[in-house]
Amino acid sequence: MATLRKHPRSPYWLAVITLPDGRRTNRSTKCRDRKKAIRVAQQLEDTANAAREGRLVSVAARKTISDIYRLANKEELPSATVREYLAGWLERKKLEVKESTRQRYQHNVNLFLRYAGRAADKELLLLTSTDIAAFRDGVAKDKSAKTVNHALSTLRSALDQAMTDGFMDTNVARKVQNLKVQANERQPFTMEQVGQMLEVANQEWEGMILSGLYTGLRLGDIAKLTWANVNLSGQVLHLTVQKTGKPITIPLAAPLIDCLVKLPTEDDPMAPLFPKALAAYKRCGDKAITLSKQFRGIMEAAGIVEPRAWKSTGKGRHTQREFCSWSFHSLRHTFVTWAKEANVSQAVVQALVGHASEAVNKLYTHVGDEALRTAINKLPALNPKPSNEHKTPAA
Repeated sequence: MATLRKHPRSPYWLAVITLPDGRRTNRSTKCRDRKKAIRVAQQLEDTANAAREGRLVSVAARKTISDIYRLANKEELPSATVREYLAGWLERKKLEVKESTRQRYQHNVNLFLRYAGRAADKELLLLTSTDIAAFRDGVAKDKSAKTVNHALSTLRSALDQAMTDGFMDTNVARKVQNLKVQANERQPFTMEQVGQMLEVANQEWEGMILSGLYTGLRLGDIAKLTWANVNLSGQVLHLTVQKTGKPITIPLAAPLIDCLVKLPTEDDPMAPLFPKALAAYKRCGDKAITLSKQFRGIMEAAGIVEPRAWKSTGKGRHTQREFCSWSFHSLRHTFVTWAKEANVSQAVVQALVGHASEAVNKLYTHVGDEALRTAINKLPALNPKPSNEHKTPAA
């Protein structure tokens, strides 16, 4: 039988109940009114009795908690299924983050809903770390460890917000460890490989390859370059990096300048340097999917990678892709490798390629323009090649 008592330092009645293991304990009813406190105390006692007798199920526990919450707070306990809450969380993110970030969150949430099974339709309060671990292990059978860890990161952020909103008091996703990432690393290109690619690339792709090689920029940032970003007289490139939102200035290397001055120009400074690339980028919703495929075709034509067999494997589109050591991002690795081989300091290399970490950005603020210019001038120059305007990259 539950009883009540008062603590001299608390305005609320305490319920004295017997736990399922037989111990007597005090639990605050969060009620000042004695009649309400008695009802809360008896509900707690009845729930403990049901647990002791093996009759307590999750629905009954949830109902008891909801009733007690209503009595104590005069409002309903916040409630939502995991699926419902994540949908609302994504809707809020439309106003809080960039669209590209929200799309990444959407992709990770869809991944969770696809692999989580019944856990996706549980009450959010009843979600457990076991559910999250089962999701992680299920996805790991088809996806890379990086993909799994990115999805876990999104879940942790969503459940952090759920705690703030009062739906749960523990972020169960934070109890689940990330997967170990295998040591698959992008390889830098050799000078010979770069030359082979330039031999088969058309004029636009030649400019994009040299831009990646001598600036370290990512493919999406290069596709969006306009003539307003280029200062040929000052021999510098000004832009805001999409991934970090950080404005950077990169000195232009002589081989890249020689290539840019040969590109078709327009009077409009907002005209793109690489019109076909920008069009392909926009068709994919500001993603470099088509451009990455085209670059893969260039590597195949250059004999750097084996042509892909497009015959169906029967594994489906959601299975993990085979890792390739080279991609357009390898040009960024090549840029960094060349700089280090030229004895350019780590601080200058970081300043040239940019960095997302605020702490690292602060660390490298002392790097001056002259140091950047000196570093760029140390990079090796490729042998000149004949015009290749007639060539087209493989699709």
